[in-house]
Amino acid sequence: MSQRFPSLVILLAIGLFVPLLLLMAYFVLDNPILRMLSLALAVALTLLDFLYFPAKWPSSSHRLASRLDHFQTLLFTESLASLKQEYEKMYQHYEKLSERRKEKCYGPLLQIRGRIEDIIHSVKRLEVLAQQVNQGTLQGQQQRYAEMGEIYQRLPRKEQKQWYPQLRQALEILEKGVSEEMSHNSFKQDQS
Repeated sequence: MSQRFPSLVILLAIGLFVPLLLLMAYFVLDNPILRMLSLALAVALTLLDFLYFPAKWPSSSHRLASRLDHFQTLLFTESLASLKQEYEKMYQHYEKLSERRKEKCYGPLLQIRGRIEDIIHSVKRLEVLAQQVNQGTLQGQQQRYAEMGEIYQRLPRKEQKQWYPQLRQALEILEKGVSEEMSHNSFKQDQS
C-alpha cells in the first residue's frame, strides 16, 4: 500500500475537489450552456469516483499480498521482534480473507512462520552456546564458537547486531584459552 498510497491520495483529492470546483462554477457562471456543462461534468466525475475508488482501494487480500512481498526483504534485515509484529499484521489480514483466498495465501504465510520459528530456535541456541562458551575443553570451546558463527550468519542483520558483542566475547575467551594452552605447553617443554 505504501507504493500506491500517494497516487490514491492524489486521485482522491482530484476526485473530490474537481467536482466541487465544477459545482461552484455552476453557481457562479451566467451562461446557461457553461452552467449545464459544469454541472454535467461534476456529476460525471462524482459517479466515476464512486465507481473507481472502491475498486482501487486496497482490500485485505491486496494488503496481505503487498506485505508478503515486502516481508521477503525484511527477513534479512529486521530484528526478531519486528518480524513477529509484521507477521501478526499479516495474519490479521489473512483472517479477513474469504476461504478461497485463504487457501492461496496459506502456503506463503506458513513459510514465513517457519522462517520466524527458525530464527527463534537459532536465537535460543545462541543463548545456550553463549552461556557455555568458556566451559569444557579447548576443542569443545572451538566447536561451540564455530557453531555460534554459523548460526550468527543465518540471522537477520539487526539480530546480528544484537548478538555481535556476545560473539566477540566468545572469541576473546577462546583466544585467551588458546594463548594459555600454548604458554602451558611451552612451559612443559621448557621443563623437559
